[in-house]
Amino acid sequence: MDKNDEKTNNSKEKQKLRLMYTAVDNLNIVANIKNDSDRKNKRNRRKKRFMESPLFMAILILLITAIFVYLVNNIGTWLYNRGWDPISLAQKAMSTFKQRNVSKAIKKMPEHQINGRSDGIQQCAICLSNYKQGEKVRQLMCKHNFHTKCVDIWIKQQNKCPICREEIFEISLLGKVRPKNTEQQQQHSTAVNDKRPENSLINAAENV
Repeated sequence: MDKNDEKTNNSKEKQKLRLMYTAVDNLNIVANIKNDSDRKNKRNRRKKRFMESPLFMAILILLITAIFVYLVNNIGTWLYNRGWDPISLAQKAMSTFKQRNVSKAIKKMPEHQINGRSDGIQQCAICLSNYKQGEKVRQLMCKHNFHTKCVDIWIKQQNKCPICREEIFEISLLGKVRPKNTEQQQQHSTAVNDKRPENSLINAAENV
């Protein structure tokens, strides 16, 4: 019985020791967690104080200013290397806007269809083809006539009458389009027509 009692007592003591060790370990773990938390809180407080300090704000402002200056100085080159040249894009947009306005203005110009008598008009001065019955002809402000399809393309490229070389539209720097002064064009057209060889011969014959 004594031996059994000793074994029982030893077992109880071992259990007590294990419980004590476990309790100590748990206390150490709790202490370590608390210490880690305290250290993190201290670091966070120091970090917060640094971020709120004038020195940090000054460094941040200098860094932002340096980045901004760098971008401003290099944004043009960066866009150009990628096909986004601002000047080129603006020119393309203005050219497209102007062409669209010219096309609208052309469509407002008078147009008629050739009848059997050809209305006294025989040949298109652009394509040098004789007019045929049913073909559409467009008349410019200077009273010269041409195939509609011929003169529409011509005006978009030249903006001048193929015969008298008078400008057809006034185009502003902003791309606005309006017809030139009709009276000036008619006077210029008459002067040009009078200087043409065939008209000079007709006038000379009439004077005789």
